[in-house]
This record gives sequence, C-alpha cells and structure tokens, in this order.
Amino acid sequence: MWQKVRNFVAQPGRRKWLIILILMVALLVIPFLAQIIQQKVAINPDWNGLLAYLGHPAWQGFGSLIGLLALAFAIYEKASTPKPPVSPPPAPPLATVSPPSHSKVPPPTYTTFVGRTAFINELQQRLSTNPPPNVIALTGMGGTGKTALAREIIEHPTVKKGFEHIVWLSAKTEFFEDEKGATIDPQSVTFDGLLDEIAKQCQQLDFLSLLPEKKREAIRAFIHQHRILITIDNLDTVPNYEALVKELQSNFLGYSRVLITSRHAVQSANLYLIPLGGLDEQEGLKFLRSRAAEIGAKGVQTAREETLKTIHLKTGGLPLAMRLVVGQTLYDNLETVLKRIMERAYIKEDTYKLYRFIYQHSWMRLGEVNPDAQELLMALAPYEPPLTGAKADVQAISKLADLPFETALGQLVQMSLVNMVGPAGQERYGLHPLTYYFIRSDVTKEWQQGSQ
Repeated sequence: MWQKVRNFVAQPGRRKWLIILILMVALLVIPFLAQIIQQKVAINPDWNGLLAYLGHPAWQGFGSLIGLLALAFAIYEKASTPKPPVSPPPAPPLATVSPPSHSKVPPPTYTTFVGRTAFINELQQRLSTNPPPNVIALTGMGGTGKTALAREIIEHPTVKKGFEHIVWLSAKTEFFEDEKGATIDPQSVTFDGLLDEIAKQCQQLDFLSLLPEKKREAIRAFIHQHRILITIDNLDTVPNYEALVKELQSNFLGYSRVLITSRHAVQSANLYLIPLGGLDEQEGLKFLRSRAAEIGAKGVQTAREETLKTIHLKTGGLPLAMRLVVGQTLYDNLETVLKRIMERAYIKEDTYKLYRFIYQHSWMRLGEVNPDAQELLMALAPYEPPLTGAKADVQAISKLADLPFETALGQLVQMSLVNMVGPAGQERYGLHPLTYYFIRSDVTKEWQQGSQ
C-alpha cells in the first residue's frame, strides 16, 4: 500500500497539492483538538497558554482561506493548461493483431506460385511498416500476373500478421484461364460502393443502414482504428479511377493500406508504383518447367534449356503467354506452337483470345481518347525487340507533330504498351515482344476494320 502511495505522490504536479492539503487540514483540525484538550483533559497549567493560542478560531479561518485559494488556483490551472494534440491511435503491434478476415479473396488459378521473389520481399516489407506510402500500385500489361502476385502477397505470413482485415474488391471484366477467355460482370466500383464493401467484408453491417454522411464518418473512423489491407484488382476498368484513389487517400486510410493492380499507371501523390514486366530468364525457365509438370506437357518437360530460353524470349517472359505455349504443346509440337502464336495469330485461333485479353481493352480505349496513339503504336513495328529508338527517331517514323507525338507517346508508356528505358534526357523506347507480335498480327487489322 505504501508503495502505491509513494507512486502516487511521485507523479508530476501532485506533491505540491499534497503539501497544501496537509497544511489546510492541520489549520482546521489543530485548533479544534486544542479546544477539546482544554475542556476535557486535566493538564499542566503551564500548557494552557499554548493550547489557548492553538485553539484560537482565527487558525480555522486561515485554514479555510487557504483551502478556498487552493481550489481557485486548481480551477485556473486546469483551465489554462493547453490540451495535448489529438493524434490517431497507435497502430496495433504487428505480433498481436488477430488473424485477418478476407472472405472474398479469389482462389488461386495455379498450383505453385513461381517467381517474383524480389517483388514479394519488397511488398511485404512496405506493407509491414507504418510510414507512407499508404497506396501501392502493381502496374503492367495484361498477363503479367498482377492479380496472382497481389493474391500471393496478402497470403504472405508477415502481411497476414500485420492486418486485422483484408478486403478484396475486383473490377475485373474478363479472365483468361486454361487457354480460354471469358467475360464476367464486374463489381460496381464507386467510392461509396467501395466503403460499403469494406463495411461488409469487415463484418460492420450496422454501418450500411446509416445516412450517407454518417456512414462515411463511421467507416472512416473504423478504418483509422484498425489495420485494414484494401486490395482493388483491375482498377483501370473503373471510370475516373484516379479520383477514387485520391479521395480514399485524402482522409480515410490512417494506418490502413491499399494495394492496387492496374494495366495503366496511376497518377497520385504518396503512391508507390511497381511496374511489372515479364519474368526474368531464370524465373521464366522455372515457371515453364513448373507449368509443364502441372499439366503433363512432356514436350516442355524434356525440352533442352536452349529451347526453353527461346520460349521465354518470344513471349517476353509474360506468364500468361508462357502458359498458353505450354498448354498448346499437348496437341502440337513446340515449333509449330511458337510459329502460330508469334507469327500468325489468325482471328479464329485460340491465340486471338490471348491477344484479345491482353490488348483489346487498351486498344479500344486508345481509339476513343487518342487515335494518334494507335497510329504511333503501329508505327513502332520496325522496332523488333530488343531494338529501341531515341525519341527523335520514333517521332520521325510516326510523322506526328511535336504536341500530338508527346501526348500519344506519354499515353502509350502509361498504358504499358511501350517500354521506356534509359536515364532522364536519354530515354529510348521499344516494345514488349508480345506487343511487337500483336501489332504485326491479323488481330489489329480485324479491330481496325471493325472500328471503321
């Protein structure tokens, strides 16, 4: 008990008040005791003078005055002390949060995830730390495995440990799996729709019955108080998607994080962009062998390393294209498959579905917003990978004036249809191998004729 008393007294500001309290009590109690002793107790007459002095009523009045002054000073001190600034609650310790709920994460379309080791390490580190950026975007052309990588990240033990809830929202309009393409109805993605989905997947259903402004505030407070990983897949299919990201960033995230996949680069402050290309050669060969083992493609399983390097080279390491090649070797020899995919791509063949999945959305959008960009992409046909050209050379081939050329080139780079390499001021431009084969195939001719 005495230890508790000592701890209480030791706290800043309490010692002076304790002294004042003791003095006040003494001035009130001692006169009263002195009067009782004089009246009730037979004592030495020599002490009567001292007791009369201590029992004088003036001491009690003085004690009461000290008490009133102390009370007034305490009220003044409390009123004049500035309040500490309000700060967001500290992030929950990573090791103590409960296992995340993430019921809408799609099942994997693969048996074994291969490659992207460096990206996985970087992403899990960035998602496990509190400082900005609070939005991370995985960008790249269709078929680079953005969705698979995002799914692999949210299943990473370190990431799962760091979040209480994982929300998955898909704006995907089509998929390509097992060499077949199909369209699907996307989830309606608006800002309020996104907030509703967060509430649903975090089991906060009471929020949904609130009026719009109160619902926004309730969900904002919930996101601030909890660590939530919000994943938005295929953001580029959402109208005005950059405005949605900015609004989410403005005052909603707190210690929560957003992971985006998009075919197009996302322009927003405090956003970390991770562009995905094809797998490097070592990971690409490992991917080919793994996929061949999964489906029993003996031709690829027994192929020499040089043959696998050829597949990797011609597909640019694009996971989706390599899957297609491996799958079609079940029915044709490898040489025939490569020739059909890379050199013909007739409109009625399965390869058309691959090109359609990867390019049609971006191609049609270019036609809507800037036909010059379509023409510039087609003008890059002489640049067979790995050839690249300086900006002046590319402009000369395109025959576009300065402003239309700059606009069109910027759009192609942003939409991952043209690669930009080299330091600032010395940029060079080229094509992904699959983009090169796409613009030389019958697919573009068919789409051009269909749009006329």
